[in-house]
Amino acid sequence: MSSNTQPRVSVIVVNYNQGRYINQAIDSILNQTYNDYKIILVDDGSQDNSIEIIRKYVRKYPNKICFLFHKNHQNRGIYNTYELGISAAKSEYLAFIEADDRWGKNYLKRKIEILDRYQEVGVVFSRYKIVSEGLYGYDMAFRQKIIGLFLVVNRPFHNLKNLMKRNNVATFSAFITRKSLIDTITLYCHHDVVYFDWWILVQLSMRSKFYLDNKSFVFWRQHKDSTLGKQKFDLHKNRLSEFMHLLFEKIGPEIAMLDEQDKLYYLRKKNILPFFISFYQKPGIKNFLSFARLDPLWSFESMLSYLINNWKYF
Repeated sequence: MSSNTQPRVSVIVVNYNQGRYINQAIDSILNQTYNDYKIILVDDGSQDNSIEIIRKYVRKYPNKICFLFHKNHQNRGIYNTYELGISAAKSEYLAFIEADDRWGKNYLKRKIEILDRYQEVGVVFSRYKIVSEGLYGYDMAFRQKIIGLFLVVNRPFHNLKNLMKRNNVATFSAFITRKSLIDTITLYCHHDVVYFDWWILVQLSMRSKFYLDNKSFVFWRQHKDSTLGKQKFDLHKNRLSEFMHLLFEKIGPEIAMLDEQDKLYYLRKKNILPFFISFYQKPGIKNFLSFARLDPLWSFESMLSYLINNWKYF
């Protein structure tokens, strides 16, 4: 570890009933080629055997792993659980990995090198590879290929415009950021939010540049027992619509920190947002044409997303 006894990286692992997979997530961290890190494992009231598994790792690696949980092992939800982990981190950088995912062995090494080299970069993220026990989730592999056509690779870029329409980072497990940046944003979004990573990423994109590392990967597990996998399509539509409202409301009061291009882009998209929500809530020719007249690309992307999700969450 660093000479000041604090690791350069805190790796936050949030767990809720992931006893089937959490050992793979922890092992993928312990097997990293970069070693100056500490794992902060935070449990959200799990009822399976995952706590027993975590405690075994803590006993074996007491100097590498810190285990946290809510009072009386309560289930407090995604916001409170991430807040607990982030508040415990004292490092320069923060990395995240969900308890059912895993990293390639050079994941941390690559990202630290990039953050050290580019001081204007606040977020480094990777592409993902889908891990699934069936066909569920492979729509996300297709989605990545499409989004990847429009992403800047291996150099710093502004990502706010992309994040106003979609989460092109996709998952907590795929990015690392600076602790000093996290300390400047609003963690709380909504008690029922399932797009918490997206909420954080938008705020980070208002404060710094992003960098897509094309030489390391996260293995992103897709299964129907996940939070997103369990939801029904009507719930998905309502949650997404509500989240987009919250997102644009959050950006508005902080618009002064944006450059002129991003300000204009935000104002245009804010005016179009009601048409996106109308189409996504009640798809049809009339709503689609109203949306398409204002933003052909966003409307086409939304139509594809609607069709895929209608199948995925049905």
